[in-house]
Amino acid sequence: MKIWRYLLNGMLAAACCGITSSCGTKPAAAQQPTGMQQGGASQVKKPEFPGGRGVRNSQVQRGLRGQTGYYRQDHDTNRYAQAYYISGSVLDSVIHQEGASGVRIYLAQAKKKGEPYLIVVGTRQEKDGPKDLISTTDKQGVTTATYLVVRSDDKCPANCDKTSPYYHP
Repeated sequence: MKIWRYLLNGMLAAACCGITSSCGTKPAAAQQPTGMQQGGASQVKKPEFPGGRGVRNSQVQRGLRGQTGYYRQDHDTNRYAQAYYISGSVLDSVIHQEGASGVRIYLAQAKKKGEPYLIVVGTRQEKDGPKDLISTTDKQGVTTATYLVVRSDDKCPANCDKTSPYYHP
């Protein structure tokens, strides 16, 4: 298994835990954005693991169980998934697009209060950071670039590995 798959799994976990951690709280307009400091100049909190960090040590991996447990305690288990599944062949298709150097994972809903799902897009590295690879058309409607963007709502608990240390019944 290639190292980028480990990194992607970590990013998936971060996306699910980090972005949805504000679900069920005040609307975004009424709350202070995550990572912002009160008072003086506001600054966005820098990521602890920029770009992702792979972990091969089994003790460290098993230690992450507590963090997935905290997420489950903070979220409605009937509404929010523990995890999402995306096949290796689909991920290979995204990461091996021309110019791709990584992926970005978005949480989405088809409508307000709808079921959450993931959108996975390839990214390319630029001077000011990774940019999403999105299909484009010119003013005449002619396609100028075509990239694969993936949606997945294949989530746990409907599709879980019940033997995983990260699974919480």
